[in-house]
Amino acid sequence: MIQGPFLRALDAPRRIGLTLTDTDLMIPRKSVTAILGIAPVEQHKRFRGCSVCSMFDHCIYRKAGKT
Repeated sequence: MIQGPFLRALDAPRRIGLTLTDTDLMIPRKSVTAILGIAPVEQHKRFRGCSVCSMFDHCIYRKAGKT
């Protein structure tokens, strides 16, 4: 698992009290970790929505009037 090295690199036990058990459960139990991507150049906004979806013609949600 990468969780242990990740928390050690962040010095999480000392800085915020976030630790791992021997079975890789985080303490406090409801804790989560995430990695946010940072790019060296500006990323262009991607289009979202039904019109660009590959399931546009077959989507049961769109046919029901939902998105």
